[in-house]
Parts: sequence; C-alpha cells; structure tokens
Amino acid sequence: MAALDRRIMNRLDALNYYTATKKYDLAFPRLTQDIDADVVVIGGGFSGINTALELAEKGITDVVVLEAKHLGYGGTGRNGGQVMAGIGHDLNAVKKHVGPEGLETLFKIANLGAGIIRERIEKYGINADFCQGYGYLAYNERQVKTLRTWEKEFSAVDPDEDIELLTGAAVSSVIGSDVYAGVLKHMGGGHVHSLNLLLGEAQALASHGARIFENSPVISVEYGDRITVRTNAGKVTASKLLWACDSFLNKLEPSIYGKTINTYAFQIATEPLSDALIERISGAGLLRGGSIAAVASGALALGLVAAEAMTAIALVVAMGLFAVALALIYAVAPLQALASTKAATGMAASWRGFLEMSGAMIGSAGVTVLHDGTPWPLAIVLAAAAVVIVAGDVGARRFAPKRASVAVTPS
Repeated sequence: MAALDRRIMNRLDALNYYTATKKYDLAFPRLTQDIDADVVVIGGGFSGINTALELAEKGITDVVVLEAKHLGYGGTGRNGGQVMAGIGHDLNAVKKHVGPEGLETLFKIANLGAGIIRERIEKYGINADFCQGYGYLAYNERQVKTLRTWEKEFSAVDPDEDIELLTGAAVSSVIGSDVYAGVLKHMGGGHVHSLNLLLGEAQALASHGARIFENSPVISVEYGDRITVRTNAGKVTASKLLWACDSFLNKLEPSIYGKTINTYAFQIATEPLSDALIERISGAGLLRGGSIAAVASGALALGLVAAEAMTAIALVVAMGLFAVALALIYAVAPLQALASTKAATGMAASWRGFLEMSGAMIGSAGVTVLHDGTPWPLAIVLAAAAVVIVAGDVGARRFAPKRASVAVTPS
C-alpha cells in the first residue's frame, strides 16, 4: 500500500482543471529565517487557511501558516467543490450512538459549513464561481426514504431555507434523466471552484496581517513551554500549534498519524459541453451551471456505484482470473523459469500493485452496494471478486522470486 501511496503522490504535480482555471495569481515567500508567533498552522488547505482566518477575524492576527508546496496542493485544490450538508451514513445507526439530540446537533453543524462558505464569499468578494442550489439524488426507494428523513432534519435546522423532496416526474425539474427515484433540493448548498475559494480566503487572511509561507516543508516539531517548528530553512516559535496536513502528515506527529488512513477520490472534468447538451441534462433548469456537477457527484455518493457495478462485473472477474493465473505461474515449477525473467517479474510487480488497488476499490464498492440496499446477489458478486483478487495477489507474493536473476556474459 505504501508503494501505491508513493505512485499516486508522484502524480499530484500534474496540471488539473482547478489549477488551469484559477483566478488568483498569489505567491507567498519561503520561510528562510527564525520568527515568533502566537499560533503556527502547518498546512495550507481549507483546514489551515480557514482556521487561521477565523482566528484573524477574532483579533488573533499573529498567525503563521506553513505550506510544504503551494496553497491548495492537496485535496483542497482538487476536490469536487460540492457545498453540501448531510451525514453520509445510516441515520438510525448514528442515532443509536448519539441520540436524537446528538443527531440534530450533527445536522446543525453540517448546515453551518455551507453558510460560512456563502458568507465569506460575500464578505471578501471572493471570485469562486459559486453556483447556488444542490440536489441529493436517490437511485432507489430506500434512498428516497433516507432523503425524506434528511428533508425533515434540514428543515428543522433551517426552516426558512428552500428545501424540498421531489419524486416521480418532478425529478426532471432538476436533472434530465428518468433513472432516479427522487431528489432532495437544497438551495442552501451549491457548487464552488475549490481552489479559487481557498486562494480568495488566503488573500483575505493576508489582509488581516497573518503571515503565509509556501515551499516550507516542516521537518520537526519540538514541544515545551513554547513550540518550535523547524522547516528546511527556518523555524517558527509559537504558543499554539495546529496540525492541518490531512494526508501529508508524513509521520511528523505519530499520535495523529497512527490514527489516520489515506483514501482516494477521483474527479472527472469533461470538455466544454454544448448548450443543447446542457439543456438536456439540466432537466427543467431548477439547478443550473456548476450545480449540475454537484448533482452528478451527489448521485455517486448516493449509490451510482450500484447502478454501474453490473457493467463492471466482467472486468472485475477478468482481473480476478488474471490474479489466480499469476499465482499459478509462480506456483508451478516448470513455469517459474519464465516468471523469473526480468521482464516477467517487472510486469508481475506492476500488476500486483494494480491488484492491490482493485481489490480495495471493489471491496469498498461491495460495502457501498449493501449499504444502499442494492440486491444481495450483486453485493455478493462484488465481494467474491474482491476476495479472488486479493487471494491471487497473496498467492503471487507467496510464490514470486525475491529478485530477478539476469545472467551477463562477458564479451
């Protein structure tokens, strides 16, 4: 898994949609000296910048933000941009742990986030392409039941907001498709250009007098009466420290790092769509522009995996069979000579990495399918495919030679 993490991290420098369309040309210096501050924040994403901005708005302006690369380098600068509320789990299960009042509190907190984003965009004039209105799509009747509960919870938290559950033919007012059983319209949410939002907030933070440093990776932290944070070219001494590194903690704080696990999400951008196609997928046009992207992502979150899984089963089974074949090649003695060649070993190593990721993703899809109430046979097929893939991978590792043997004959 560590090798997979490294391969993915190595591709993060590639140009993406958000960096290609950013509207702020901000650049902050590298930390090259020793400085003091009240608070030091490690991480220049949403968590770090927004916390620092919140402090600055409350009068705590002696804040330093340290970013290892550039602002928004991690998930903040490449996420889907959905401005939404809600709890992505079974509400009854959550209620068992926190009770009715706790569930209501969670919905209030979730609803606050969208409001803070809208307020900051307006307060600081941030050009973040905000498009108001969000649709939570339900693929089946079980998901409609979940959305019905959400409608009550959302309305109880914010009774003045335009929130409405649409079913049947009314779904076409949000999206031009007859696939979905229902949609919860929530005009308090929407869609935003995540990187432009962050950069606008960073500009606001700098206007309060806070100091931001890019290309300043932290290499060590020393705790005491005052906290010392060292980079590769300077240090910050502060009274308080905030870790806001997300998946880039890199073992700097073991007590946090040991309790985290990296997960991967993928965003897809199409080429510019024609007006005719936009009209077609926008239904009657209740939600427009960026909100349509949010609707698509909401559909994925509420179970499009289940809808698409049937078409993926053939590919899953093929990967599983390849994994088993790979294990057999290593297990059968006459074929081990072939498997020990440099080319075969290299190919096997690449495929094993692919199988690791595939097994995890298909297993996750199986869990999602079960949670969303999709027929059990489909979930069982997905789970079985994941087992076959992982078993083949384990077998390949068990019988694979430790090192390729290459003979060199002197000329």
